[in-house]
Amino acid sequence: MNKITRIWRQCFHEFHISYDYFWLADALCLISEQRPPLTKRASIRFLWTTLSILHAFQYGCFVIQLIHCLKQSPVNKHQFAAIVNLMIPLAVAVVRGMCLANQRESVLKLKRYINSKICQRDDVRSFELRKQQYRKINRNLAAFHCVTTANSVVWALTAGLHGDEVFKVPFQLTKEFESLQNVIDVGYAVLLIPWCFTLWYSPTQFVPILSFFNTELRIIVAQFDGLFENVKVNYTLELNDRTEMTMAQRTRFWAELDVAFKDAISHHSSYISHFELLRKISRLNFFVFLCSSAAIITFNIFPIIVNPSLEHLPLLLLALQYACESYLCCSMFSSLESENRRIAKYVYGIDWLCEERYDAANELDRIHRKSIKQNALILHQRVNKALAVKAGDMFPLTLETFSHMMKSVYSLLTLLLQSMD
Repeated sequence: MNKITRIWRQCFHEFHISYDYFWLADALCLISEQRPPLTKRASIRFLWTTLSILHAFQYGCFVIQLIHCLKQSPVNKHQFAAIVNLMIPLAVAVVRGMCLANQRESVLKLKRYINSKICQRDDVRSFELRKQQYRKINRNLAAFHCVTTANSVVWALTAGLHGDEVFKVPFQLTKEFESLQNVIDVGYAVLLIPWCFTLWYSPTQFVPILSFFNTELRIIVAQFDGLFENVKVNYTLELNDRTEMTMAQRTRFWAELDVAFKDAISHHSSYISHFELLRKISRLNFFVFLCSSAAIITFNIFPIIVNPSLEHLPLLLLALQYACESYLCCSMFSSLESENRRIAKYVYGIDWLCEERYDAANELDRIHRKSIKQNALILHQRVNKALAVKAGDMFPLTLETFSHMMKSVYSLLTLLLQSMD
């Protein structure tokens, strides 16, 4: 009980700067990776191996059922649609999981950077921002997996156990072993439940990464904002005081600004280099996702439009979850771009500041101004480069892409409904 209470507090109430942002996401994904989990616990590795073998066997059974369905004359369209509608999302999830497994080192390196929280580590406002985001993500992850698991249980014990024959083991025992066959059918249906963790493995990893990565960028932008406010207060808004400053006071001001500006630039430079890791792990994964999501959403909404019933509610929920993942990821990628461009206005402000006249006799003053000017130019070039990710180097991950995808869903639904008339 004490352990449960400690986990509950760590997940939803407490936050410390040394906390691992991703402990809950990694715990939820421990047995659904497409590579052996990073743990020394033999029980976890045994469970992962057993579940992987059973799921491979079950997917092989789905393929056999699909072949049996195609051999029928005429083909049972309802059963064909049902088995295909099950196999495609699972295949997409496995392929996306393999993409992340192949990029495991890059993912771990990106997580280590985000968990380091090196920018404004001791700042109170930054701590509060990180704390709010940590609680928000963990609560949403817990709620999301409760819903998906419940949805999977309902579907497995209804459609999976008592539904179409395509969801059952293709090799049925004779009536003499009916009781054994019932046990096999129940076990086969229960085996469908853990698929939900495989199905949502990629979003469980990507949504926290994107969210916390976005938070770190907001903190970096806030650091530049603090620099700019410092310039306005100490230089721009106090013109009379500035003219009365001694040479030593002016030199100290420029030296402090130079050091603070270099520190902010170093954090931004580190962020950009790790953004390349994000781009690397996202490119192929989201290409697979975008190529399939419109069809998956369409074919899971269509049954409840044609035949509204409680039986089809799990399919509708699956479609809504796919749509939510598309929106969240496209929205957060767009947010990275817009947040990064906010730095440009601070660069312009500092650039203008360095154009002010200075005492030619003060060599240190000139050196610090030149350093700030050069760093501002470098930062300006870096900020002008878009923080954009293209899925498969084809589809930009933006809200506009999400809008086009939903229009495709509407068009496909209209086409299917017209074909029924």
